[in-house]
Amino acid sequence: MSVIPSWARREALWFNRMALRGTILALTFLLISALAASAQDASSQIKSEIERLQQSLKDKPVASPDLANVGSAIGDGLNSSSAALAAGHLYLSLERLGQAEDFLQGARTVDEKADAIKESLPAFEAEWGKANEQLAAFDKTAWQRSLESAPVAIRALAEAAQGRTLPLLEGGRGFASATKPHDGLFYVGQALVRRSSPTFCMT
Repeated sequence: MSVIPSWARREALWFNRMALRGTILALTFLLISALAASAQDASSQIKSEIERLQQSLKDKPVASPDLANVGSAIGDGLNSSSAALAAGHLYLSLERLGQAEDFLQGARTVDEKADAIKESLPAFEAEWGKANEQLAAFDKTAWQRSLESAPVAIRALAEAAQGRTLPLLEGGRGFASATKPHDGLFYVGQALVRRSSPTFCMT
């Protein structure tokens, strides 16, 4: 039985270490590349959504005189989202985008339904009931499963958005009773878009 010289063992060990180091570096490179591609895809989606909402606001400005300052607030929010995205702050951009989308959907709901509601609390209650049914039909279990593989920050944003849905809906009812029936529509619209915003986070 031949004995392997110590220098040969050291050389073989050195080659094994180099091979292992090369494998680790290759895997690290692949992981970084995958994460970069994922971030790039997310950035493209967010940019497209910002541009879509900006165009929507341009084509159809907020019409309700009661929401005179909302249009500028939406525009500022979208600009802030775009600036955060350009700076590489992906999650901050997504948060600002969600806030602007909330405001826009609330304003759109007022513009579309205020004439039908007018000063009628029963008419508001009918709209509120429809929104409540839509939210009740939301498959929360499937939504939670879809978040299992999401990054922690995305899960936090989605869960925060979902957690504010029912308070917004109830707040709309309170405003309708305390002020004018159509005043509650803004919050009803926000509640409905909150239901879908976690879905956007996952696309």
